[in-house]
Amino acid sequence: GDLRVGANMDLIAEARDFGADMNRQVLDLREVEVSLESQINPWLYGMIFLTRPSDEDISVEEAAVIADLGRGFRLKAGKYRNEFGLLNTVHEPERPQVSLPLPVEEFLGEEQLRETAVTLGRLTDLGNGYRAGISGAVFNSDNDAAFDAGQSGDKAFGGKLYFGRQASDMAYQ
Repeated sequence: GDLRVGANMDLIAEARDFGADMNRQVLDLREVEVSLESQINPWLYGMIFLTRPSDEDISVEEAAVIADLGRGFRLKAGKYRNEFGLLNTVHEPERPQVSLPLPVEEFLGEEQLRETAVTLGRLTDLGNGYRAGISGAVFNSDNDAAFDAGQSGDKAFGGKLYFGRQASDMAYQ
């Protein structure tokens, strides 16, 4: 398949003028992200997202494969941002606000729910542009904030039901 490469940068700019002693101009590179994605064959898709937050080393933010299993079923396995709420799947450079809402950060931590997991979902086309879907996931529970860094050794489970006109093929991933 074709390899697609993408890049995002997250910059924060600040400028203020409160007199000669209080001038401040800052341009801060908060994060750089590179994505490598490929449709490996007609039923298998792979993705890797590398990230370098400011003052940190490069790391793998996400690495997963997605397999179309037929009859509307799709399996996703790897380390990825799980479908939990509206913001969890959004990478920092693409987030519509400068920082995470405080309740999300307190519950999931700065890294949010990005776990090694397996998700199985099914998408159904209902006609007239409407779709419905269901998915279930098993996570390894290593999240520092929500699962105490996996100290219990327990797995976490999640599920999602949805209906609407905007649900994309990736919506249950």
